[in-house]
Amino acid sequence: MAGDETIPIARRFAVLPDMKKSETRENSWSFYDLGFGDRIALLLDWCKRSGDDTFIEIAIELTTNPSRRFDPWSDGQKLVSLMTELEESAEYGSLRGADKLRAAIEDKLVAMLDGYIFPDDLDNILDSIEGNEHAIGARVVEAVNDAMRFQFERVPASST
Repeated sequence: MAGDETIPIARRFAVLPDMKKSETRENSWSFYDLGFGDRIALLLDWCKRSGDDTFIEIAIELTTNPSRRFDPWSDGQKLVSLMTELEESAEYGSLRGADKLRAAIEDKLVAMLDGYIFPDDLDNILDSIEGNEHAIGARVVEAVNDAMRFQFERVPASST
């Protein structure tokens, strides 16, 4: 794999839309391309295969971009998976910059969990975390607990 040929494509990952407005259905959007979590995974794979650290640098830029919002439905489970793959002894843990990327992903996951999240999306994220508790930080655990608590607080009390 020639890194020089794919770097210009990788640099566009931050600006390429992941969703597109429907041309046939009013007020409807559909997924158009890879979600941002999958783009980060692809960048990590390219980095590992090519040995070019530019790809992980682009992944860090993509993750830390304040205008880039990760979506619980399309990115939640992938962010958990990436955190486990970026552990020191895991597949991408030995890449230079892995710790910095892992910290940035943790920040995005915490921010995602601190926002409004649909119960099904939270459940999917919880499924991803199960068995991988060792790979997520205390901040993620706290954000997950807060998100679950918020879900229960939203349920109206029954009038019996």
